[in-house]
Amino acid sequence: MEQIDSDDLIGALETIMEIFSEDIGPYAVQLAQQLANKYHALVTDDNDDEDEAEERLLAAAGCVTAIRRIVEAINKDKVGLAQILPIIYPILMHSLTPDGLDAIDEGLDVINIFVYYACDRTTGVHPNLWKLLP
Repeated sequence: MEQIDSDDLIGALETIMEIFSEDIGPYAVQLAQQLANKYHALVTDDNDDEDEAEERLLAAAGCVTAIRRIVEAINKDKVGLAQILPIIYPILMHSLTPDGLDAIDEGLDVINIFVYYACDRTTGVHPNLWKLLP
């Protein structure tokens, strides 16, 4: 996955999520982990010019879009959501900072999905989600 161009990766994942969203559950955690790794690599790479930096940030925002689609696809799977939250939590935190504003809309959508679907009266809101909700 590291050798695939970011734009190609995001486009392929969007197509996969559209076609196979009901069957993505067993692979959701692994996909989220790979997307999180790619996101971190994209936002921490400082070795290029301004145009390439802009492309990297757009690809990083695309990673967050793909993560949102994964989370939407497994929204009924509380165990899966609980496994994904620690993986994507740093991304959600970053999306709420000035450096992560390119992904803020998608990040907020993911937070909303977690609050709405992953929480109930017995489990309550995960403590990390409270840190995201000022």
